[in-house]
Amino acid sequence: MTLTYPNKSTELKHPPETTAADLRDAASKSLKLDLKEYSLSVVSLGDDVVQLGNKSGDTKVTLKEDSTLVVITPASLLPSRKKPEEKEETDDRFKGLTPENVFVKLARSSGKQRTTNFEYLDTYASDVFKSKSWLRLPKANVMAILKRDSLNAAEAEVFEAVLAWANAQLKAKGEKETSDAVKKVIGDDLLYLIRFTLFTTEDLASKVTPHNLLSSQQVLELFTYLAQKDLGGEPGPALAVFKHKAREGSGRYGKPGSPMPEGSWKVTKLDGTWTYGAYDNCHSSHNVSGSDLNRVTNILNAQSLNQYKGSGDEWNLPRGSAVTDQCGIYSYPSSEHGIEFQFLKGSNLVRSMRFYCTRLERVTMKFMARKKGESWSDNLNTSTIPFFSNGAGQKQWVNITFAKPVLADEFRIEIRSGQVAMHVLQFISGP
Repeated sequence: MTLTYPNKSTELKHPPETTAADLRDAASKSLKLDLKEYSLSVVSLGDDVVQLGNKSGDTKVTLKEDSTLVVITPASLLPSRKKPEEKEETDDRFKGLTPENVFVKLARSSGKQRTTNFEYLDTYASDVFKSKSWLRLPKANVMAILKRDSLNAAEAEVFEAVLAWANAQLKAKGEKETSDAVKKVIGDDLLYLIRFTLFTTEDLASKVTPHNLLSSQQVLELFTYLAQKDLGGEPGPALAVFKHKAREGSGRYGKPGSPMPEGSWKVTKLDGTWTYGAYDNCHSSHNVSGSDLNRVTNILNAQSLNQYKGSGDEWNLPRGSAVTDQCGIYSYPSSEHGIEFQFLKGSNLVRSMRFYCTRLERVTMKFMARKKGESWSDNLNTSTIPFFSNGAGQKQWVNITFAKPVLADEFRIEIRSGQVAMHVLQFISGP
């Protein structure tokens, strides 16, 4: 079994049938520490966490090959220091959880709280993969995480996280981080949990092939499959060992390819002059100010498709509970004119976006995205929408598809010229 102590992980040889007292004594000898005041928990995949502190010394404990004994230092033995500020989370369920402590929280939780902790792990997988605690995980736990379909991470991030973990194991043992050594640490059992058929050809060429983890036949079939994927091509026989299903968590909201529902994002900023009102010209109401942002969000966050009749015309308009009486927002471009959107639960993988408009007149738009705290990037490989001349009263969907799914916390649409009246905007989940 694996013995895990802060900043240290080692193997502990122990009979599968033992007692709480004997297991604590064995851990004490291995770590050369008196663990009487420490909290010890046995974590086995698929089983409830066994907290030894709640057991009498002669209580029987059954260990498995993948069991991990987690040793947690009590607060009374920690040096006093100023508590660092916790990163504020947008979801109250995740209060107190961070990428560094989520594995400890999992080891000490059960029932509903354990489910919530796993949801945090899934939701913030990209951040968890970059944590130091990820690098200290036993291989069995790494495999269990990679088996999850609900991880919110691009597959290239999963691959890079596995590489970082493998290199950390070699470094801890004082071994050289060669390709052969990395391949040996990862092993086929872990490698086959990475879904290489979800990569782009660019990521496959730049991030995977240099490490020589795949056979030449697997690499050949991967490039062939990715080139023919959009034409209905199927993975070759050498790829049968890999799972091809997209991780549902990579779209965060609903299944990949579906619109993100109402309440998954909000409007956070408007540059320039915007008004909202009736659909004909969308400026019969009043200007948008900070107090009106919620109103704008409700309009644009509409989701379900319903048939709607207005002013004698019959037209399809997606309507949510907040979309009423042909209402939309209308733009007057300026040198800096745009609308920004923020996802409410962290990064999301977005493959496309679209909006319903009743006016689109000689419009040029630019689309940008970013992760929280980073600069805006316009490298989305989309064609800037050129000049349309539809004029007022023209009702249509405008679709924007990215060259590849974009992982971001925030999106921005800039109106460079022309005028547009938007009623409903939808983000489509990746990958």
